[in-house]
Amino acid sequence: MREWLAAQAASGFIRFDAAAGKYQFENEMAMCFVVETSPAFIPGFRDCAEAMFRDLPKLEAAFRMGLGVGWHQHYPSLFKGTERFFRPGYTVNLVSEWIPALDGVEAKRKAGGQVAVVGCGHGASTILMAQAYPKATFVGFDYDESSIQRAREAAHEAQVSDRVRFEVATAKEYPGTGYNFVAFFDCLHDMRDPNGAAAHVIKSLKPDSTWLIVEPFANDKLEDNRHGMRADAQPSLKRHLLAPFERSKFLRSGSSVRTDGACQLPRPPASDPTPASCCRCQR
Repeated sequence: MREWLAAQAASGFIRFDAAAGKYQFENEMAMCFVVETSPAFIPGFRDCAEAMFRDLPKLEAAFRMGLGVGWHQHYPSLFKGTERFFRPGYTVNLVSEWIPALDGVEAKRKAGGQVAVVGCGHGASTILMAQAYPKATFVGFDYDESSIQRAREAAHEAQVSDRVRFEVATAKEYPGTGYNFVAFFDCLHDMRDPNGAAAHVIKSLKPDSTWLIVEPFANDKLEDNRHGMRADAQPSLKRHLLAPFERSKFLRSGSSVRTDGACQLPRPPASDPTPASCCRCQR
């Protein structure tokens, strides 16, 4: 801990009082490192980083064999870290900004309806919506059984188990039809067959319903994806630690696909040798 604090002080992220021998976070850095409900809270990524290192033998084998590593095959800290890293942003934006940005959706959810969250992980986004819209019923799907078990525990802790359930299912095979609202939070880009998942979503929705997709923003061309984090810009890292406050730059938070629209997501090439079980596409 002492070495970590010294490194942060040397980098200017925290203050060091030499006379007192004490360290202190400035307010904006506390929002990043201490306040877990802050939209800028980033220590959850530390759990993800731990999984990266612990998964190195699996990743090396995957590169040698030309296969992949399934989402469910990663070290468990990845699942915990993903939930901790994304939950603050969902807490601040999901109910207050993203859903109201969709025409008529907020009023419909306040009135009730059936909602499915695909790739739900530990259930953070599902539970947040259940708390905000008590007249609606929610089901979260994820193909990772351990994540579903944790999501069920979280629903019980949040006292929403009466209107929320979590089930093990893949994105292309989750059960049920007649959903009024389906949501994918930061998972569609990990799926090997997003087109197949999209087709299943369209079939599962009622007419005039909505599919909400929250994804990292990226343009089609590499030259259009350069931004302030490039090396030659040397921007203030402090600003980028607070980037969640500027989420609109990076998220298409209001994107939705109506059930009367045709999905245009790319299909994996037929020559792709990676089996479906080797990636997060099962979500």
